[in-house]
Amino acid sequence: MTTLDCSQNKIGSIQFSENTKLKTVNCSTNQLKEFDYDKLPVVEDLNISANQLSRLDISNHDKLRKLTANDNELTTIQTSPNDTLANLQLENNNISDIGPLNNLKNINTLGLSQNQITDIRPLYGLEELGNFYIRDQDIKVPVPKVVNRRTTLDIFKTTSQKGLELPDFPTIYNSYTINGDLIELHDITPVILNEGSFEFSYNPYSIKEGALWYGAKYYTGTVTFLETSELSSVLEPEKHKFNDGEKINWTLKIKNELKKKATNIKVKMDSNSEFIIDPESTKVAGTDSSVSIADGIDLEDLATNEEVTITFSATMSGKADELVEPTGEVTWEAETVNSPYSNIINGKGIKGAEPEQIDHPDKENDLVILSTPRMFHFGLFNWSTDDFDNRNLDAQKYHHLSNVTNTGFYVRIKQNKTTNWSLSAGLSEFTDEKGSPMPGTVGTRLSIAKPTVERVLNHETHEEKIVTNPENPPTLNQDLSFYAGSSAKTILSGATNSGTDQNVWQVRIPFKSVTLSLPTNSGLLKKDFSASFTWSLNDTP
Repeated sequence: MTTLDCSQNKIGSIQFSENTKLKTVNCSTNQLKEFDYDKLPVVEDLNISANQLSRLDISNHDKLRKLTANDNELTTIQTSPNDTLANLQLENNNISDIGPLNNLKNINTLGLSQNQITDIRPLYGLEELGNFYIRDQDIKVPVPKVVNRRTTLDIFKTTSQKGLELPDFPTIYNSYTINGDLIELHDITPVILNEGSFEFSYNPYSIKEGALWYGAKYYTGTVTFLETSELSSVLEPEKHKFNDGEKINWTLKIKNELKKKATNIKVKMDSNSEFIIDPESTKVAGTDSSVSIADGIDLEDLATNEEVTITFSATMSGKADELVEPTGEVTWEAETVNSPYSNIINGKGIKGAEPEQIDHPDKENDLVILSTPRMFHFGLFNWSTDDFDNRNLDAQKYHHLSNVTNTGFYVRIKQNKTTNWSLSAGLSEFTDEKGSPMPGTVGTRLSIAKPTVERVLNHETHEEKIVTNPENPPTLNQDLSFYAGSSAKTILSGATNSGTDQNVWQVRIPFKSVTLSLPTNSGLLKKDFSASFTWSLNDTP
């Protein structure tokens, strides 16, 4: 007997030990869980579709020309070099690895639709394979690691790394970029990806696997993200700037964003020279913790949407305008394939305050001065000339953490008026510590050269931004020479507010542009003299 058809029965097992000369065998639509492939050494056409087989072994079957094994539960394929098999149908199985198919050098038709194949490169070099169908792949992947709301999906593997298309890509995934076989997602979170899916396909003309001549080449499917777990973290300081050595209170909120309960949660913050955590300051949900968050603390389990608040304090160190960004880590477990998890905690950055600026309270007024220079310091010096002596600021007299010698001073104001306004300044007479006037002071003047106007966006927030060339700025007076004892002079003036946003402006004063002109022989030997520079902001008619 060379032909056997036992299809469409309820056969659970079958033996071929007495029928080793079978060439055509049809055992489809049965209940076979095992199949004795070795007992069919000369089979040429084998159909074992619609069974419950999980393993396919066609090693040493050098007579086999056609094999149909659709609609099974195949996960494993075993082959050996074979020059006769021309048609192989393995659709609707659980196959993910097709590496063994590279042994089939003369295969010309291949059906692999409805599997879980992500790497089709083993088909490269099969020069007779003009038609292959790898459609409707059902690919399930864990949610990838997301860093700074960006991630790369490295799922597919093709020889040319070209032709990937994403028809009807979900808008919830925001923007994306295709880079060869990679998909780069922007502005994404694990919560957005969780249990989501998208379709993919490859342009047949870009596929290099199989025959060099074009036949029917299809590679399409759906990618589904498995259920994941996500703990979000928000770390915020009580203020957006710090003075060197100041202790700042911080609030850290950890929240379970998804359905799976988060267990075995551990949180640790990094303590360093710029961010020294007070070891006795840690509180969890308002209760003192016996362990510092710098050493790592254990948290109770968090159910869906449950949140816990942790507070602590840290002593801050740093130069003016330098950003200190605290970091830490939260780790946890959940009943998902990705477990265990870890996320980096990135705190909102906090900048060092400028020690050479005096910040004034931002009162609920429509017109207020927010910050002014602390001091214009010219140092001690002697001179004897027949004319005025011009002196620059003494950089050695300024705080070592200050940045004014590089970036200059500023006068910051807030105006939200519906009337005109002006910023003025005046220089008093120079006096000693007892209030006695400086001799020879007539004609003494302080000059500011090349000031500029800047706009401040998001004042007093972590998103504060300086616009150096703003549109429609207030009018700046370029003649900024202030004579000692004279009346105040207008520096900046503006018309009515447009009303679209709070207007915060500042006058930038370059450090090297501030000069003091003194008459000959003014002052006294080894005597300190000072004057007040007074700023005022007022309505104008």
